[in-house]
Amino acid sequence: MDATVQLPEALLNRLERLAVEEGTSLDGLLQRLVSEHVEHRRVVSGQHSRLRRDVQFLLIPREVTGEIRHVTGAEIDEMFALDDFIS
Repeated sequence: MDATVQLPEALLNRLERLAVEEGTSLDGLLQRLVSEHVEHRRVVSGQHSRLRRDVQFLLIPREVTGEIRHVTGAEIDEMFALDDFIS
């Protein structure tokens, strides 16, 4: 099946450079990345119920850090995606 994907120019350029570095085509790189992501999501989803625990680690006293905002996994994924896009 063929699909058309619209990507920002900066991301497309970065993917093209990565494909060259890995010695593969852009199509091959995208197929591998999407496959790895789907497999990772499947594995994580399958383990989610076993892995979900509320844990608190107080590494730095609150009086030093101030209030720390709760961040979800989705927000972290979004931050990493944005970081990858920018760099």
